[in-house]
Amino acid sequence: IVAELNIELSPEEISSLNKRNTNSPEAFDLYLRAKEEYADLSKEGMSNGINMLKRAIELDPNYAQSYTLLAWIYYLQGSAEVMGDADFAVNSVKKILPLIEKSIEIDSTISDNFLILGAVNLFYLNNLLKAVENIERALEMNSWPKIPTNYCMCTAISLYTALGNLEKATELVRLSKKVDFSNKFVYSDEGAVLINKGENQQAIYAFKQAAEFNDIPYFNFNIGWAYYFEQDYENALIYLNKAYDAEKKDPLGTLLAYLSNSHFKMGNIDKSDYYRNLIIKRKSIGKPNLNIPLAIVYVGRGKNEEALQFLEKAYNEKEYGFAWFLNIDPIFNDLKSDSTFIKLNKKVGFDD
Repeated sequence: IVAELNIELSPEEISSLNKRNTNSPEAFDLYLRAKEEYADLSKEGMSNGINMLKRAIELDPNYAQSYTLLAWIYYLQGSAEVMGDADFAVNSVKKILPLIEKSIEIDSTISDNFLILGAVNLFYLNNLLKAVENIERALEMNSWPKIPTNYCMCTAISLYTALGNLEKATELVRLSKKVDFSNKFVYSDEGAVLINKGENQQAIYAFKQAAEFNDIPYFNFNIGWAYYFEQDYENALIYLNKAYDAEKKDPLGTLLAYLSNSHFKMGNIDKSDYYRNLIIKRKSIGKPNLNIPLAIVYVGRGKNEEALQFLEKAYNEKEYGFAWFLNIDPIFNDLKSDSTFIKLNKKVGFDD
């Protein structure tokens, strides 16, 4: 194909194209199909992707990239940021780490393995220092595009956004668009960077670009989130309700929180309480990852002490995304000078 297109490649690029990651054409086909299946972030798509990758590994037990992608899908399945019915963090970690260890054992040059380890440490284990170590190693290895990515560059963007290094996060957005040229998620990551820069209109545009690729609840939630910080609560509710209508059975905890807060800002107290109470009800029956959403609700109502109590519970219960949410969601900005908030941040590795 390259010859037919008359493209001049360097010897290194030719070597990359000739690199065979598996000797099984069927395993390679299953890998590509799994990558496409999971990308809509639906339960069915993820389940299909998992089954395809398990089959690919049966066909070629030394196909490192299949282990890597399988670990990434398990990571997303357990993400309370993405899935309303996400499992307890500890259960997801038990699935992810052995797969990454196996992939590294087979091929230690895959940067994505260390991005995923960084994601596990940042979001699941709330270990900021280890996350930095993992992600800096991945970026130093820079196996892209020789080894195809699995769309997990977002981890690096999230890390540097949480660290407040928005210049580095923006640089990684550009890198992700270069090496993950078909990655629809990078626009969502870009939106989070822009919100933290206070550029809410640009964030809305970035989130809408993501939704144009795939009109899913997660992307619509992000659009509503951005409108909330633009203080355009009517438009916020349009997109938050759209996300909620699509996943009423297992809505994201953060989605319920921002539905509650948007109604509160508009003076619809009964509606606000309705969504808050949905979070409380889910928590009462043992659903995980709901302390942070309740903290969002109470800080949105100006009840900072109650919010801090739920953040302390989130830390003690090892809640998904604790270190990240504290520093990436602008709703917590008013708490950042509070001594309790500062102590919580230090516990996960932030200096200040």
